[in-house]
Amino acid sequence: MALDIPRWGFYAVYTRLLQSRYTARYAAAYVFLGGVI
Repeated sequence: MALDIPRWGFYAVYTRLLQSRYTARYAAAYVFLGGVI
């Protein structure tokens, strides 16, 4: 059952991975700037 995932499920996971990548980048920059300031 776990392998029977709809196609939109993969698309949602893929977009979430992309968002998490950019979100992690902005979060790291925010923490870096916050540490400097």
